[in-house]
Amino acid sequence: MFLLVQFFPVAAHEEGQYIIKMVPGGFEPSDIEITQGDSITFKNDDTGPRWPASNIHPTHEIYSDFDPRGPVEPGQSWSFRFTKSGQWKFHDHIKPEFVGDITVNKDDHSVEQVEKAYEFGFFTRIKISIARLYFRVFTGEAKRIMKEINVIELTDRDNPKGETELRYKLAVFGSKAIMDDLLIDSGDGAIYDCHQPAHTVGRLGFELYNAEVFKDGSPNCHSGLYHGAMEGFIKLNGVDNLASDISELCSTFDTDFGNFQCYHGVGHGVLAYESYDLPAGLVLCDQLENSYGRSGCYGGAFMENIMVAQGLGAIPGHKTEWISDDPHYPCNRISQDTFTQYECYQMQTSWMRTLYNDNGTKIIEQCLKAPIEQIPVCFRSWGRDLASIYLRDATAIVRGCRDVPMVDSYYDQCISGGLNVIVDFWGSNLKGEATELCSLTPVASKEACYKDLTYRMNDIFSDSSQHVQVCRHFEYDYQFICSGSTDIKN
Repeated sequence: MFLLVQFFPVAAHEEGQYIIKMVPGGFEPSDIEITQGDSITFKNDDTGPRWPASNIHPTHEIYSDFDPRGPVEPGQSWSFRFTKSGQWKFHDHIKPEFVGDITVNKDDHSVEQVEKAYEFGFFTRIKISIARLYFRVFTGEAKRIMKEINVIELTDRDNPKGETELRYKLAVFGSKAIMDDLLIDSGDGAIYDCHQPAHTVGRLGFELYNAEVFKDGSPNCHSGLYHGAMEGFIKLNGVDNLASDISELCSTFDTDFGNFQCYHGVGHGVLAYESYDLPAGLVLCDQLENSYGRSGCYGGAFMENIMVAQGLGAIPGHKTEWISDDPHYPCNRISQDTFTQYECYQMQTSWMRTLYNDNGTKIIEQCLKAPIEQIPVCFRSWGRDLASIYLRDATAIVRGCRDVPMVDSYYDQCISGGLNVIVDFWGSNLKGEATELCSLTPVASKEACYKDLTYRMNDIFSDSSQHVQVCRHFEYDYQFICSGSTDIKN
């Protein structure tokens, strides 16, 4: 899918001229309101080079023309005329902690740029269909071709044909396969930083697959795919109705699991869009139309905040001020309403892991110091982290939860956190992977585990035959929990 830019010429208004100074502390002013067709001159009054550009760092694709494509040296200036109305957040590419906000009010007499997506040409669509069928049959050949794809080269800005070729490869193989290839080529980000290439994969993937790119995405490469998909989404839809547009975007899936994953991915992208201003990101999440969507968005935003604090942000140096050496921060500094606290503590042990170097004893001690109603939530977070640390190994999850007190459902919540990771990983392909975890838990916790699993099956499966396949793996004494109207004996 390409972007078609249509120009509608009308009489232009008398243009205004504005100045934003780039000073050692940031931008002056950092927030400004202008009219469509006006220009802003960015004057570098700092002692080193500066680079004002549109969000999201580091690819600047939300308003891609708003980018000098290089540093502005001390004493120099760069000017840009804003022909698109909307709210345009920006940052300094060299010092991304410096941010600002430009509101461009619509002027009916100004030249308007309207970006519309259109499909591949007729013959290209036929070529893509044939290629998909061919590689579905000849999987060995597909693997060989995938090994030859170099996503890092294709996303290099100096490669004039890179994006065209990558868009075609995405259409044939899908965003998940391309991201898997990027992870291999970059050594999981250890050989090359894969964040910026993942941005491009996400942006082009959104053009092709819309909300599916959020559902199929992951936080690999420092959430680059989520950020890029958010760039593509905002570039196409603008920001005037961002919350309602997101709700519409994520309501297109057949299962609650798909909806939730979409909102979760959006949460990652929202925080990047807001330049890691956590309260601002949560305000945007609050505008979503249902609590399910707000929960997914909050979870993505809190996770993104922790990932950046762990040094997993973009290059160079996404930063967040919403983290500290306090194991309960930011939960103890943001809104204390139950919903916000619940979502914060669902992710908080990921930061405790960093502070305590995965010392389970210390993490359990800190969970017991959380607000009383959030203690079980903290232990669920720990179970989630255990499943991540041990790559969903059921025995290791049970072993990691064993020191959690067997009171007030604390232990059960730890197991539940691990169970959710297993279910989320396999999605609609789940068979007996999660039931293995339930079978290994102490007898006192088995029923709670199997009930949890039964509940989660409603999220990931769209028909009863899929339930049957999992129910058959339940221990005999607990098969009644998920039987219902489903016959699991035949």
